[in-house]
Amino acid sequence: MLWSQVGLGNTKRMKNIFIGNLSYSTTEDMLRWLFEKHGAVDGVKIITDPESGQPRGFGFVAMTNDAEAVKAINALNGTDLEGRTLTVDEARPREDRPRTDRSGGGGGQMKRIYVGNLSSSVTEDALRALFEVYGAVEGVSIMTDRYTKQPRGFAFVAMTTDAEAVKAIASLNRRDLEGGRLSVKEARPKTDRPGGGGGGYERKRW
Repeated sequence: MLWSQVGLGNTKRMKNIFIGNLSYSTTEDMLRWLFEKHGAVDGVKIITDPESGQPRGFGFVAMTNDAEAVKAINALNGTDLEGRTLTVDEARPREDRPRTDRSGGGGGQMKRIYVGNLSSSVTEDALRALFEVYGAVEGVSIMTDRYTKQPRGFAFVAMTTDAEAVKAIASLNRRDLEGGRLSVKEARPKTDRPGGGGGGYERKRW
């Protein structure tokens, strides 16, 4: 879930920042120290699994000043922290994102994205949080072996607008996530491919 309401004031909404690919040993105090080099920090939250209490590899930082937040994002995105290459970007609140009509009427089809080279430790919640930095996410599915139920190393993400999907693909392709360098590209329907049969998406099971 996006941590988009932390520390909101009455007159000005602070800048919320998504931090992905965190080491499980990273603490909130460590993140605060890192971001305070670039400005005032009002809140830090590392997201944990509700059942096990274990970190899920991503978190959020709230900064009071937009300019300082932009400075922090530019300075820290792609830097190393405890052996992990950080993904740092603005976390937009859900209410700021365009919504689509899902009643089946007119409008564009959701953009589906293929995400390959996933580490077996990556969860659907972690992927959702990573892509929500760039827009509204309608669905996430990590493919598993039908017999062993183990992850097969790839997934599909559905986003509501083409523009946000294109931005996500451009930003996340070849990005490191939990030890794997992601392969992120549009998942084309079979009907768009030479010799394709019926509808649906390649290797896709929603």
